[in-house]
Amino acid sequence: MIDLIIPYYNNLEGLATTLASINYDIFDVTIVDDGSNSAMSLPETSKCDIILTENGGPGYARQIGIMWTENDYIMFIDTGDIFVSKEIQKKIPRVIQANPNANLISFPYYYKDKITGDSDNRMHGKIYKRSFIDKYDITFCMESSYMNEDIGFNRTCRLCTNAELIPIVYMSNPIIKWIENENSLTCKNNHTALYRDQTRALSLNAIHTINICRKNNINPETEINQIAIALYYWFVRTAAENPTYIQDAWDGARIFYKYFEKEIYPNKLSLGNQRLKQCLYYRGKVSFTINILRFAHDILTNEIIPNNYLT
Repeated sequence: MIDLIIPYYNNLEGLATTLASINYDIFDVTIVDDGSNSAMSLPETSKCDIILTENGGPGYARQIGIMWTENDYIMFIDTGDIFVSKEIQKKIPRVIQANPNANLISFPYYYKDKITGDSDNRMHGKIYKRSFIDKYDITFCMESSYMNEDIGFNRTCRLCTNAELIPIVYMSNPIIKWIENENSLTCKNNHTALYRDQTRALSLNAIHTINICRKNNINPETEINQIAIALYYWFVRTAAENPTYIQDAWDGARIFYKYFEKEIYPNKLSLGNQRLKQCLYYRGKVSFTINILRFAHDILTNEIIPNNYLT
């Protein structure tokens, strides 16, 4: 059996939809109620274990789920999301059996009716070997449990399994469909948080990842470089799309840059990075001149965003 962990908060309709899509011959289902206590009223929950916790966010809820379950493999599904079919879930044990050495198996998923995610850092469609998670003590970042917690967790898994030279197994057929729900635990206030909290969440989760890597003697130098560029991208995007939160974006990115100040060398930041290419679009929408080299220098030397970024 596989442990299927569902973080939940005050979304009975979404939870009912998710539970109805599950093949219970494949999964042991654990609902982690993140401080709402309303999941108890669903009749379908008779097939599940329910853990009641204080409110801590989706990362916290998933971490509690890991701690309280014990099967050899772990999978997550968010409240409101659904499996494509009960029949296709029968494929999962066969894939695990065919890949006994794999630490991570990744299925694509439907996102707004488009297939995506075969190699991204989201939780959807991924199966984790518990012994691998335990070996490297891979955990969710509690300092940023509400945003980018999935990116941080999966980045850590990717770096640790790469260090073992064990390939991630990528499958071709989606098994989960992401359902948009603005009131869900994982999506609440996403539009505002995208600008206000994104860079802070990225920084905190990235620091958490790098610390786990170092504890396991994994060299994170390349990843530090890539994250520094991603933070630059999100700062420029915030400045272009919602400048109300430009200081928030600056403050959030600066957490990471200052933490790794001695390891971020602006002249070594990769010019071929895809995020830098994406930045060209947003750079054309801001009133100030900016590039990765200037940004890295300025953010390391200025706690408050310089006036030339505000004109």
